[in-house]
Amino acid sequence: MIQIKERALSILCYLTCTFYLVHLFFPSVWLQMTYGMLAAILFFYAFPLLSLVSKIVVVALIGIGGFCFWIEGASGSTLVFSFGQNLNIISMFLFIPFISTFLSSVGYIDSMKHWVQKQEQKRRLRPDHTAFWLTSIVGLLLNFGSLAIVKRIIEGSFSSFREQRLMLVILRGFGSCLLWSPFMVNIGLILTIFDLSWYQIGGFGLLMALIYIFLFWLFYPAIQFDHDPVIEHHPVDRRKGEAETTIKPFVAFSVLLIASCFTSDMLFNVNMVTIVTILAVLFPFLWAVVMKQVHTFFQSVIEQLFTAFTRLKQEWAIFVSAGFFAVALSETAFGTYASEWLYQLANGSVFIMSGLIILFAVILAQVGIHPVIVLTGIGSSISPEAFGISSAYLALVLIVSWTLSTQLSPFSGQVLLSAHLLKRPAYILIRRNIGFIFTQWVVLTSVLYGLHAMNWL
Repeated sequence: MIQIKERALSILCYLTCTFYLVHLFFPSVWLQMTYGMLAAILFFYAFPLLSLVSKIVVVALIGIGGFCFWIEGASGSTLVFSFGQNLNIISMFLFIPFISTFLSSVGYIDSMKHWVQKQEQKRRLRPDHTAFWLTSIVGLLLNFGSLAIVKRIIEGSFSSFREQRLMLVILRGFGSCLLWSPFMVNIGLILTIFDLSWYQIGGFGLLMALIYIFLFWLFYPAIQFDHDPVIEHHPVDRRKGEAETTIKPFVAFSVLLIASCFTSDMLFNVNMVTIVTILAVLFPFLWAVVMKQVHTFFQSVIEQLFTAFTRLKQEWAIFVSAGFFAVALSETAFGTYASEWLYQLANGSVFIMSGLIILFAVILAQVGIHPVIVLTGIGSSISPEAFGISSAYLALVLIVSWTLSTQLSPFSGQVLLSAHLLKRPAYILIRRNIGFIFTQWVVLTSVLYGLHAMNWL
């Protein structure tokens, strides 16, 4: 009975996000009301399953948001619509995993593992270096899934490595993707909040990523753990007579998918979040049809369809409540007060203001307040014009905030997944990341301010 209920809720997740996507192209008040109500229903089913910390945060958001709506005398329809405010981001969480499902089901991930194994035998690659570059590239498309995939590839390709150092390297490699990839949820959220095109911030985000990577290599020799013995084993060789391994299909798939995203963004009057979400569904399906691998792909997709609610209950509750909260704040004059308060706290300095926003996000993330709450709260309340900055500048500050806070928070998905893969407590990784993140905070804030001072941003 429980399994049937979870499957039904999972299907309802996809149905809700599908209604939302249809509404974008065929606007309808009834559709908006429908997906808002469905999002609210799923939220109330997800709430009892949350951790205590998440429950406290969610209750606070809904409570404060509800109070704001009551004070402002908001209509019932506004309340319902607000539950669907962040469905664009939830749709990314829901549909982008189709890409990794496709790559795994048709054997492209295994091909990559064998290719890396072959390169290691030829060139004696270093596991940590290989892991970082693989995560920085694969993570562009696969989001959190890249952490487990890269670890699996390294374990199957190298005869020895230090597991804790390897996992920290993979975690940091994923951080570089968060600064610019249009497939990342934080980028999608920022583009939506400020109504920006990816082209307005993508180049600067890529610059931030390159600086982040430079600092990674600067800090790499200092990665040391108290008890991190060398793990030695013999990678399983491919069977004799097996066809020569090639990653050309994977490379072709990735390049064409990314090219399709940017081309669609230029050709159609649709934001990048919607384009990425739709292509995450259509592109793997079309590729499977061309490669005659539809049956294999569909089997994996069906399994994924029935487990969506179980996988995303935390994200669903957090993002829906954050959207509700953001709409409520936009109905009030809180934004004016927040801008004045932050302006006074920063003493009118754009540099100090930028550093404070990032610092607040990192500190709040330590007690379980998800960065999406910080981003939606600041993005929906603070006016960039009040500080004499552009929306693109504030957007990049918030992107850096998300990146650094999720690298250091014991509650973030990537840290929790890394700790799970490592089978060690999360603080093991967090403790070794403090100096690295502090340096990133100082350097990236300074670079962003420098771009602003030169009127480039």
